[in-house]
Amino acid sequence: MISIIPETKPNIMIIGTGPHAQKTYVPHLQLLEARYGPMIQVLVDIEEKRDSVTEWAAKKCPGVHLHFVPMFTDLMPSRARAELDEIAVRFHINGIIIATEPLSHQVYALWGLDHGFHIMMDKPITTRVHAGTSVSEAKGIADDYQEILAAYQKLQKHKTTGFVVSSHRRFNPLIIRAHQYIREIVERTGCPVTSVSASYCDGTFRLPIEVIQQDYHTYKQGYGKVSHSGYHIIDMLCEFAKAGLVQSKRPDEVEVISSFILPRGFFKMMTQSDYQKIFGAEEYSKTCNFDEQGLLQRVVGYGELDATAQLTFRKEGDPVILAQISMSSNGYGLRSSLIPSKDQYKGSGRVKHESYEIKCGPFQSIYIESRSVKDSDEPCLPGDFQIGANNHFEMKVFRNFELTGHSGALEVLHLADLAETEGYDHTKLYTEQAKGKMILEFVQSIKGELLPSELTSNIDDHRLPVEIMSAMYLSHINHQASNGSPIVKVQGV
Repeated sequence: MISIIPETKPNIMIIGTGPHAQKTYVPHLQLLEARYGPMIQVLVDIEEKRDSVTEWAAKKCPGVHLHFVPMFTDLMPSRARAELDEIAVRFHINGIIIATEPLSHQVYALWGLDHGFHIMMDKPITTRVHAGTSVSEAKGIADDYQEILAAYQKLQKHKTTGFVVSSHRRFNPLIIRAHQYIREIVERTGCPVTSVSASYCDGTFRLPIEVIQQDYHTYKQGYGKVSHSGYHIIDMLCEFAKAGLVQSKRPDEVEVISSFILPRGFFKMMTQSDYQKIFGAEEYSKTCNFDEQGLLQRVVGYGELDATAQLTFRKEGDPVILAQISMSSNGYGLRSSLIPSKDQYKGSGRVKHESYEIKCGPFQSIYIESRSVKDSDEPCLPGDFQIGANNHFEMKVFRNFELTGHSGALEVLHLADLAETEGYDHTKLYTEQAKGKMILEFVQSIKGELLPSELTSNIDDHRLPVEIMSAMYLSHINHQASNGSPIVKVQGV
């Protein structure tokens, strides 16, 4: 069913009002009201969150219509569908933002496409319960994408709409500049990208009982880091590899081999006695009443805390690009209390470290890193963008300048150097402000100011990272099986 709605004004329904919607989507859309007028018409969430969402919305989104539905993942109940259909017509909805648990992404995406809406959706595009233990569920991640893409392409035959995937690193000005430098080398030398490494650690420290109990960015449903912030890093690795593509030299497959650390493995490395030594035996015993064997039994089938992957891009069987991915929860952080903050994902001593290394043969090496010593929720100080600051995002470029025609061998560039031209506020995280450009593109898509082909992160440009994500789970499952080969191949780049 296609809703016939005049698209002179964006009328947006946000589905899912958790931390990301509250900290990102709602504030940025409200900032754009001066240009486009009030756009948030409806907020949708599950019944279990009625009280907390109602309280929050009264302060942050007064007057916006609230609607609550039962929790579902695979199939939208007929009554919930009928109610959402009616609300969409009543409020002239022409755009939806899907910010739910990723298990619900597909059903809402297909509903939105059925109505002909413009869509923005959180990453990952989808995941599956037991993606880390079931071959069919791991493969299902790639199948979900193909079903969503097919529905999107079917819609485009009679209506032009955008479908923005919330991969905000694509909008980072320093990342964009790195793409430009890669293309320069390709144009001057013919050499594409030959090596990429991508690493991310979010420095979250969860005690064993919290790994079991947590509901946000959970592990207990059989998936973890790869399905959380990990998708961003896979997407960036693919973007850097694609930035240097030469059609005649294009790889035709990617070979993926992954390794995961699961909670069982981490619990064997950090035992009860270790926690008792750090926090005190009596105090720690108040937080966890399981013995070590009980903990190990409780986390059977849980998803990954940390993950690595070796990727080999091949052309006609020959390796042409070597790539590595490392993504982890375990790493430097600042939590020192037994009692976590209310938001266990952001805050609670979380410190993010991120880095990329991109090589174009003997002509250029790019090193990008963002390394803080502070909790990511701490305020930013203007002018403080060196290593250790929350706004540290730095790129070093080494070039064989006598052959490439550049002025020197080394260039150092900070995201802060580009912030002025982007109109960034130096007291806020630059990476958060990059999300504002992403949300602006979504609004411009609804307005008809940007075509889907002009969008930086449209759904039809995400096949490769989705299939690599699926392959990482498959490789892990195969690796765990006796005599199973860990090699999984993804066709086409």
